[in-house]
Amino acid sequence: MAHPARRKRRMQVHKNLIPITEGGVAKLKPPQSEKDFLDILIRHVVNATTFENRANEEFNAAMNQFPTGLPYPNGAQQIKTTSAHLLSARKMLEIARNRLDDFINKGSVPEDLKRSG
Repeated sequence: MAHPARRKRRMQVHKNLIPITEGGVAKLKPPQSEKDFLDILIRHVVNATTFENRANEEFNAAMNQFPTGLPYPNGAQQIKTTSAHLLSARKMLEIARNRLDDFINKGSVPEDLKRSG
């Protein structure tokens, strides 16, 4: 299992799905064209998918520590925590996919991207 401080940093999510670096939110060039908006939204889906995969791995690792199905005393909390991370990652992926679908199918640009452009 990852060290708690590293796990917390890895699970940090910016509300607009902008890539996070060790020093904070990554600086991105404001979108100028339809292609730029599409590239950003695709990158959000890729980042959210990566985040969801990592959360799923952490959850599976926590569950695999208890082959008998009876967790250690702190096992229940560990399972709750990794489960919450997985749920958050899945919601983030759903949001990213919906934003991309809305852009492709309806031409709808998310408000946060309009403001940055």
